[in-house]
Amino acid sequence: MTANAPYSLLAALPPTIKQVLSSYSKKGHHEHEHAITTVHGWIKSVRRQKNVSFAVVNDGTTLKGLQAVFLQPETEQAAIMKRLTTGTSVRLTGNLVKSLGKGQDCELRVDMVEVLGDCEPERYPIQKKDHSLEFLRENAHLRARTSHIAAMLRVRDKLVHAFGDWFEVRYVHYFGIQYFVARMKNAGFLSAHAPVMTTNDCEGTGEAFRVMSVPADPISSLSAGPASTLETPVTFLTTSTQLHLEALTSSLARVYTIAPSFRAERSQTNRHLNEFWMLEAEMSFLHTGVHGVCDVVEASIKSVLGRLAEDEDVNFLHEGRHGIRPGSNLKAMLDISTPWRRISYSDALKALHVHHASGAAPRFSLDPPAWGGPLRSEHERWIADSLGGDPEKTQIGGPIFVTDYPRMLKPFYMWVNDELNEGEGKDARSTVACFDLLVPKLGELTGGSVRESRIERLKESMALHGVDEAHHAWYLDLRRYGTTPHGGFGVGFERLVSWICGIENVRECVPFPRWAGKVLL
Repeated sequence: MTANAPYSLLAALPPTIKQVLSSYSKKGHHEHEHAITTVHGWIKSVRRQKNVSFAVVNDGTTLKGLQAVFLQPETEQAAIMKRLTTGTSVRLTGNLVKSLGKGQDCELRVDMVEVLGDCEPERYPIQKKDHSLEFLRENAHLRARTSHIAAMLRVRDKLVHAFGDWFEVRYVHYFGIQYFVARMKNAGFLSAHAPVMTTNDCEGTGEAFRVMSVPADPISSLSAGPASTLETPVTFLTTSTQLHLEALTSSLARVYTIAPSFRAERSQTNRHLNEFWMLEAEMSFLHTGVHGVCDVVEASIKSVLGRLAEDEDVNFLHEGRHGIRPGSNLKAMLDISTPWRRISYSDALKALHVHHASGAAPRFSLDPPAWGGPLRSEHERWIADSLGGDPEKTQIGGPIFVTDYPRMLKPFYMWVNDELNEGEGKDARSTVACFDLLVPKLGELTGGSVRESRIERLKESMALHGVDEAHHAWYLDLRRYGTTPHGGFGVGFERLVSWICGIENVRECVPFPRWAGKVLL
């Protein structure tokens, strides 16, 4: 290699099928007509005819893959063609040409075939047919090979990159039109990593997994008795990175992370997992209160989902389950010129009771709670479906922020609304500056709050919630040394995928689902 010769460290990586198709789309078939193209992937389907055979090959980078055409199936390619079955991995070399068929712009006329890995058709579970959700969950190591799970994984990837773009370099999207405004106003967040092991139960629910060491010799460890217990603090898997992000945001004004969380709840609903991913963000110097946090949530979600409103994977997943694309209703919800409605917990509760008393459909299986009680999933869905939309009510049904929940319903760290408390004495109704974002068909998607920065009020809330003050001395230190008005929020990643793609169960919104009583692999 000469000193001036171009060199790329990525030369070891062959082009993906998405890159090949993108290059063809940009350059046209004339530039590719005599160029030799090599692609790698897995066979998704094969059609054999007398004088020609077709195969769809995909490497997971695109929805449709690439059609390969074999013009000499009965001659020199005959022996190797028999090995091309669904699931086989291959390297194909040939010419990329304009396709004469429907459904694709180009196809690969194959001159050379190399089988990299055979796939036994008699035993391979993922054939080209519909499989039940239960079957795919039991074969979690193979289900990413199905079109729907692969599309979901690509949507997750796009969401991660889109949130990174928004938090770190702000883009505003309006249904296919992108405005780059980083020079005008940068969201200014730094990506941070928080620990997975912690001594705190951030949410205070008592549903944390405890971390225990596994002894090298379990038999001798058991015979040794209690004296073999490790002399370390009780450690849990994190239920939220919030408290650690608060520590970071006392120095780095705005931080966010996308990280796993764990909750040892036994719920078997379609909204719950034991291991899930959260996007969490914290902001210092927050002078606009809880509505300022709502503003950031709304702006980020509208921008990110606006990028995916016409995405081929989102449309494929939505059409496959509902027969229609997300369409105009989703676009209306994401319109940056129309704010999402905001309503207090007290007002939402009144509306629930009025609807329940009317006897109108839908009927609730559980009565709406008295003031101070938690909203059930069916109540949250009704609020989003019936009260959500824009404040002018030109659109009924849509995302809605429910704010100012009762103090004892929420964790200890939330700002107490002194000015919004209702009643006196035993009838006093104390609320906190918080919100849940409810969306149609799903219910809660996002939660957030202003964090309590007054140290005495924080100590008071710790006592009310039974939180050990000594154990959280470090958290109180954050209020002693240069505290600021600050707040933050968390977005459930699987629930976001569920909502945007119309997937009913979050177990199909994560690569390897873990739920109560079920951990495979």
